[in-house]
Amino acid sequence: MIKYFGPKFKLLKNLEISYLPGFYSKYLINSFKNLTKINKKKTNYSYILKEKQKLKFNYNLTDYNLKKYINITKLKKGVLSLNLIKKLEMRLDYTLVKIGFCISINQAKQFINHEYIFVNKILIKLPSYILKSYDIIHIKVKSKSIKTIIKNNLRYFIKLNWNYYFNLYYQICIKNFKFKILRPIYSRESLLKLNNLLLMNTYNKI
Repeated sequence: MIKYFGPKFKLLKNLEISYLPGFYSKYLINSFKNLTKINKKKTNYSYILKEKQKLKFNYNLTDYNLKKYINITKLKKGVLSLNLIKKLEMRLDYTLVKIGFCISINQAKQFINHEYIFVNKILIKLPSYILKSYDIIHIKVKSKSIKTIIKNNLRYFIKLNWNYYFNLYYQICIKNFKFKILRPIYSRESLLKLNNLLLMNTYNKI
């Protein structure tokens, strides 16, 4: 797991983006206009590196983890970058964030480590567990405080991603903290926006 203890807004500015859904739940709005006033003297490698950093921070991956995913994805048919994003989007920890049950991947990992998460009635302790179509995920909590946290997360997520929330590839039952995967997500549906051409070069640098 990659750990970052610095200011999150500062990292977004350094990456020249306004939003990293898995890393930070807030948009960089006030400083977004300043992102256009960047130093134009940059090498192609600097842009490639930023795409790699977006992947690492958004999905909470180390260099080793990212390289491992890339090597696995290379064995599959299709466009490497699209297949990679599709696989990362189906991770259990990241899915909990996309659904809105958790506000960040770090919080999702805590829920998993505290044994709150069940997939098809089986306790899952692995944040990197890859979900499949028709999987049913259930957050089993007895604590009122945890339930309040999840409800607040959902309320904030729906407000922030209203249009996305009703263009779903899953069914959700907020009352029982359950959701069902209807189909794999397509890379174009990802909340994280990446440059696929730069991503291809990123893989060559890893």
